[in-house]
Amino acid sequence: MLIPYPRYGLTWDHILKPIAQLWSYTMSHIDANAMSQAWSFIRSHIDAKAMSQTWSYMGSHITLMS
Repeated sequence: MLIPYPRYGLTWDHILKPIAQLWSYTMSHIDANAMSQAWSFIRSHIDAKAMSQTWSYMGSHITLMS
């Protein structure tokens, strides 16, 4: 059963299908080597100390629910 999108009488299927098709098209045209190089660049520029401080900050601000 399709749930109607509240505003224009469109269904979620009308909205999500084109997005899924665009995503599929985009993913099929990305060069794997280029993606690998991009991730390599990103990883090489992540500062370990900054990441440690970030995780420490996040950990100190998370309240565990009991």
